[in-house]
Amino acid sequence: MTRGGPIRKPHSGLTLLELLVVLALFTVLIGLLIPTVQKVRAGAARAECANHLKRIGLAFQNYEHVKGHYPPGGSNLPAPLGRCSEGAPLNRRDLWSWGYHLLPFVDEGAVHKDPDALAVASHPIQIYYCPARRAVALFGGEAKIDYAGNAGTDVNGRNGVVLRTGFGVCSSRDVVDGIAYTISVAEKQLNVAMLGFGEGDGNYATAGWNGNMTVYRFGTLPPQRDLDSTGCASHIASERFGSSHRSGFNAAFCDGSVRHIRYTVNPETFRAACVRDDGTSYDPNGF
Repeated sequence: MTRGGPIRKPHSGLTLLELLVVLALFTVLIGLLIPTVQKVRAGAARAECANHLKRIGLAFQNYEHVKGHYPPGGSNLPAPLGRCSEGAPLNRRDLWSWGYHLLPFVDEGAVHKDPDALAVASHPIQIYYCPARRAVALFGGEAKIDYAGNAGTDVNGRNGVVLRTGFGVCSSRDVVDGIAYTISVAEKQLNVAMLGFGEGDGNYATAGWNGNMTVYRFGTLPPQRDLDSTGCASHIASERFGSSHRSGFNAAFCDGSVRHIRYTVNPETFRAACVRDDGTSYDPNGF
C-alpha cells in the first residue's frame, strides 16, 4: 500500500478548449459535406427527370405506331370545370391535351378510361412531375404536369411536333429535319413561388391548347431556369422551356433519346431543335 491514500487516476474528459476544437472540426466537415450531398441529390433528381422524359418520349413513339401520328395538343379549355371557350361540350376528351391521350401508353390506362372527368383531373401521374421541382401531389386541387410539348414557333404549333387540335397532326414523316434533331417534349419553365396558382401551371388533362401555354412551349425564346417571384407578373404564364435544374433542362427527341440542354445554348441552335421542317441543321454538341 502506498502512503498518503489511494492513487487518483488522471481525468480523462475533454477540456472546454478541446471540446470547442472538436465542435469546430465537426462544423467544418459538415460545411464541406452539405454541398456534396446537395450536388448528389440534384444529380439524382435530374437523372430521374430524364427517365420520366425517356418514358414520355417512348410513349410518343408508341402512340404514333398505334394512331399514325403523335398525340394532339388539345383545343381551347375543353374542361370539366366549365371553362370552355370554344363552345366545346364538357368532357369532350378528344379535345383534351397530349398528356391525357398518352395515359394508356405510360401504364395509366385505368385513369384514361375513368368516366369521371374530375377524377381524371385530380389523379397525379408520377412521371409527369419533375422531382427537382416538386412532389407528386395535387396543387390547387388539380394534378399537374411539368413537361410541355414542342409547338415550334407557330402559335398553333404547325411547325412543331405537338399541334393545336384542329390544325392538323404531326408524324415522324413530317419531321423532315430528322427525328434525332427535333424535340418532341421537354421541361417547361414555371414560377416555383406560384405553383398551383399561376396560369401557366394548369391541369394537364383538362387544359387543352389555351392561351396559358399549359401543355406546350415555343422555341422562339431561349430556355431559362424556373422563376421564383411573387411580384406583379407572377401569374403570367411563361412561353419558355426550362426547369428547376441548375445548369439546364431535359428534353426528349422524336427518336426517343433524351438530352440535357444548357440554358446557355445558342438561341438559333435551340430554335432549330424546335422547328421540324425549316431545313436548318445544327451540331447537337452545342447543347
